[in-house]
Amino acid sequence: MKMTGTYQRSKVYEFMLISELGRLNQSADIEETSGMMTGGAALSCLYIEEQAILRDMSEAVARYIYEHEPIARSEILRIRLKGDDEPSHLITNDYRTVICSADNKEIGFMYKLYSARAMHVRFMDITYLIGRLFMCNPMEDHSAELSDMENDVLKIGNIVDEDERCSFKMALYSRVNQIVIKEILDLADRSPDILRNLFVTMFGNKDMYVIEPKNEHRVRIQAFNLNGSLNCNYTPYPAKIEDIRQPMDYPNMFSVLMEGGWNLTFRLHTASSRVKSFQDFKYDIHLKHGANDMTDLLIKY
Repeated sequence: MKMTGTYQRSKVYEFMLISELGRLNQSADIEETSGMMTGGAALSCLYIEEQAILRDMSEAVARYIYEHEPIARSEILRIRLKGDDEPSHLITNDYRTVICSADNKEIGFMYKLYSARAMHVRFMDITYLIGRLFMCNPMEDHSAELSDMENDVLKIGNIVDEDERCSFKMALYSRVNQIVIKEILDLADRSPDILRNLFVTMFGNKDMYVIEPKNEHRVRIQAFNLNGSLNCNYTPYPAKIEDIRQPMDYPNMFSVLMEGGWNLTFRLHTASSRVKSFQDFKYDIHLKHGANDMTDLLIKY
């Protein structure tokens, strides 16, 4: 493959999906956007053999959608690939990149190419993490504790021995996680909207199919049907945390288990050994397990 870059690669996948949906429903109106032009141009960077494999995968996904979503068979179907110049999903909270609409209804799609996980969110700052996820004034009761730990954060870069530095960081991670866990539980007790805000931040405010290419001619389709607008199992936002677990062997991690089977894992780390403040701390958050009755398929093509 001559093409590089996750963005260009995703546009090729989306371009091909739209092409196959249009082939199955020839009355569909495919909107010409800058995203379509990017995808079409990037397609020419693939070798012929790769184009054939991609076409087979796109056909399998499109056929599944065509068979299971009535809107995909509508005679007034309109298909749009978001343009390069449209507002970011971080602003709109809409993670969909391909949108099919008809009769005032919509279904949307998003491809995941860079991770085996369904979703991935990274936050640069501890305080920002809680505030962004839970839409509140965070960490008010823990400012003194965090201030005390700032001095320990500065010590990390001065520890020469690698094993000692790693051990020190893990102990610090564990202390920070304990504060964040307590804050999450306190906030969840105060407001039933806390978990909904978390899920909107992670997965957007629009239902969608998440499509993940796998190896050996397989593709995974997950339905995030949190609002019930897709024609598949309805998996509403969880309203209750059932447990928070911190593995003994991984003090920088904890899992939030919620009703219905949802399980999110938080992993705290730093980008480098040169740590100057909490601004250098990051949380990687991923979906370890979806709802028990979530539509989650692995299709061979």
